[in-house]
Amino acid sequence: MNGRPDVRTKDIILPLGMSTSVKDVDTSTRTVVQYYSSWEQDSIGDRIMPGAWTKTIQERGPDSAHPRIKVCECHMFWPPLAAPKSLVQDDKGLLATWSPPDTEKGRDILVLYESGAITEGSVAFDIPKGKSEGNETDRGLDIHEAILWEVSPVTWGMNADTPVVAIKSIDSPQDLLRISREMQAAQSALRNGVWDTDETPTMLALQIDVWAKALDEYALAQQEPLRTHVDVEPQLTDDDIEPLMHSIARCTPQIEA
Repeated sequence: MNGRPDVRTKDIILPLGMSTSVKDVDTSTRTVVQYYSSWEQDSIGDRIMPGAWTKTIQERGPDSAHPRIKVCECHMFWPPLAAPKSLVQDDKGLLATWSPPDTEKGRDILVLYESGAITEGSVAFDIPKGKSEGNETDRGLDIHEAILWEVSPVTWGMNADTPVVAIKSIDSPQDLLRISREMQAAQSALRNGVWDTDETPTMLALQIDVWAKALDEYALAQQEPLRTHVDVEPQLTDDDIEPLMHSIARCTPQIEA
């Protein structure tokens, strides 16, 4: 998918108290400020340590002599969306500032950010030899240095602890509330967004349908009624479904154990 077998991806694990990785969106200046990595330990035990991005930002970041780090859509390396304007490490994690391009895709992505439909971020990176070590978990790593290739806004993460849309990890009322808010944001974007392409709203409609069905399955398993009505019904034929599902599979980052 990414063209480099040694590149791994990792979704952000939000610190306690954060419900979204997006810090700010300014449509007037076409600016997005978002966390794409945190210092939290993920579900397989990996932990990116504070300062792990220092060297890569110095050598490859936007202010370096050879800037190479990009912003991509769902880890699809080509074509990239943009280059980050800034990359900063703070007490929460890696914070990037960038501007979606004034293209059909860029304008659609800005609509999704503005509506709250995009709330997750992810990174693609290498670990230099000798820069990680096993930690107190059975299989997790403490990553002390990483080479950053790109940051991505993602639809949802495959990591079971990604705290926004991981349907398979629903085990509390807070999870249900969070996913319900995500569905509402996506429905609002679908109803009110002004789209430059047909692809984005069609994909969004299909995503809403997938969420609703997953929540219905959860409710059935719990033997409790759960309202999952989608008031915007996607009109999709069988010929539409297969290529869309293929696109979603490509858009979902693969987490390396």
